[in-house]
Amino acid sequence: MMATRLRLWQLHTVILIVGTMAASSAWGKISFTGSYSNSSSSFGLQSYQAQGGSIAVSLGLGTFVGIRLMHRQEFRYTDGYKVNEEDDSQFKTFESRDHITTNAIDLKFILYPGQVLVPYLTAGYGLKTYKTVATSSQSYSTINLLDDVPQETESLNETIPSPVGGIGLAIRINREFSLDLSHNLSLGYTSVPEGETTMVLDSYNNVGITYRLL
Repeated sequence: MMATRLRLWQLHTVILIVGTMAASSAWGKISFTGSYSNSSSSFGLQSYQAQGGSIAVSLGLGTFVGIRLMHRQEFRYTDGYKVNEEDDSQFKTFESRDHITTNAIDLKFILYPGQVLVPYLTAGYGLKTYKTVATSSQSYSTINLLDDVPQETESLNETIPSPVGGIGLAIRINREFSLDLSHNLSLGYTSVPEGETTMVLDSYNNVGITYRLL
């Protein structure tokens, strides 16, 4: 009799644990996110434009943790002038076109699983492939004669490892859909005048829609 009660108690405990896991709205749930970013700026004699899009698939590992696979494509365009430090009436033209592909895996940490607002952090690792073509004047000249100066072109085609991370806020619209806002960081390259590249901390803001399978 005692053994039977023990088995029933053990069975009840297992059912309770499994039921609790199944009732968790995040455990084992799959979601898909599509995001878009667009930015532009001007600094001194240079202007910058960037557009990008990303898709991600996430798997919930519980209420507060998930794992995510992300693919991103970004296009950047930079142009402007570089001033001769010895003669500020002399300039060089500069233009750079970048195509950046990122594939990453990261963990998503839910800071607060609210009914409407869900803030979160992400941290992981990715590979970034750069295809860059940079063109600049071979020599300095006055503005009105720059079109006659020969141009030189350099290219970069390289894949680099990079840590990735960010902070975001999901705004739940209903059980299936939510609006996703995030600020993301990673290491990367940027082009500078005279066709050179330098390591920088890349950042961008994303706006996206997440669909969650029920």
